[in-house]
Amino acid sequence: FIEGEEITITASATDTDGSISKVVFYEGSTILGEDTSAPFSFNWPDFEAGNYTITAMAFDDDNASTISTAIDVSVEAPTLATDLFISEYIEGSSYNKAIEISNFTGSEIDLSLYSLHKQTNGSGGWSSGLNLSGILAQGDVYVIAHSSATSAITAQADISTASSEMTFNGNDAVSLFKSGNLLDIVGVFNNGSNYG
Repeated sequence: FIEGEEITITASATDTDGSISKVVFYEGSTILGEDTSAPFSFNWPDFEAGNYTITAMAFDDDNASTISTAIDVSVEAPTLATDLFISEYIEGSSYNKAIEISNFTGSEIDLSLYSLHKQTNGSGGWSSGLNLSGILAQGDVYVIAHSSATSAITAQADISTASSEMTFNGNDAVSLFKSGNLLDIVGVFNNGSNYG
């Protein structure tokens, strides 16, 4: 498992007279949770990287332990991105266009160093750029939409703008720059093929 993912552990338990009343899940001597209806399960969303032994212990109607089993769980730290990246591209009909930028670097990012650019029809240079602003938290996304997109799109946007960078079509490369240097790109620079 990767740190931050939710682990779901499920156990089935029966005894000779079918009187299992609950299963309690332990990590060491710590109770993580319990379930009173089969199939017995619990969700464990709060864990850090490391190795764990999870024990599921069944209890009968007299609250006596009748059966137990253990599994080993290995949790790894997530691999972090080295910088922001374009994580979603929407090129719909008319002005239904949006770009999503994601931050999985492990730290919050000052967006003032970043800008969005477009190359039209696979020729010429990059546009002058749409400068970004604000702070993007770790694990969060920043959505830029055309201001004339449908309300379903603009409702998700951090910025709604009619800037030329948001008038791309399926053969316009769209790029994310940091401090004037190309960081990520959707499409291929100097290629007018309709990729989108």
